[in-house]
Amino acid sequence: MRLSPLRIVLLAGVLITSAPVLAQQTGGGMSDDRPIYGRQLMTQQEMEHYRERMRSAESEEERRRIRAEHHAEMQGRARERGVQLPEKPGYGMGGKGMHGQGMGQGMGSGGGSGMGDERRKGGGRQ
Repeated sequence: MRLSPLRIVLLAGVLITSAPVLAQQTGGGMSDDRPIYGRQLMTQQEMEHYRERMRSAESEEERRRIRAEHHAEMQGRARERGVQLPEKPGYGMGGKGMHGQGMGQGMGSGGGSGMGDERRKGGGRQ
């Protein structure tokens, strides 16, 4: 059976949009690139163990419990070492946490070198 280009595009779209749902349903509770709270106080082996525990958790409730236990353990470890961690996981890590703007706000409006206002005012090249 030969698929037309339109069917290929539609099939690819379905696969792309369903991937996050499939990952969540197959225990994708902890991706390997997601920051771990207190990771600067952990060994590589401890981080791998934590990720494995999160992946093997069978429910969101179990993942919440694991996160809470981990948070308490990291807070205790930070106190012992005289290090300060943010109170809430995800905040204070690399600026605005996982939900902020990140490293910068880009060029914003008016920061570029395009023709913009100059052309409208008659001052730019024609």
